[in-house]
Amino acid sequence: CIQHAKAGPPISVGGYNNNIQMFQTPGYVALLNEQNRYVFDVDMKATKYDIARAVEWAFDVKVVSVNTYRRRGKMKRRGFREKKRPDVKRAIVTLTPGDTIVLFEGA
Repeated sequence: CIQHAKAGPPISVGGYNNNIQMFQTPGYVALLNEQNRYVFDVDMKATKYDIARAVEWAFDVKVVSVNTYRRRGKMKRRGFREKKRPDVKRAIVTLTPGDTIVLFEGA
């Protein structure tokens, strides 16, 4: 787990196991929030349509587009043991102008 990354609670929509978690690093927040984009960790089997539907349902916003990519887990060693970190699928969600997702309430 990246130490400076923050993830929100998982969100499930419908009968699918399409858990999505908002993912933040300082670079993502600085670059993507200016363009009205947000980054989510999603289930490996989630489709773009499922991700858009989940974000619209959870945050009451309108999604314009969804871009996804898969990040392969790195190989890590601890002594003589070698293990692989899990693969992660991330979605970059673009919202309509004027829509925002509140990251922190009461701040």
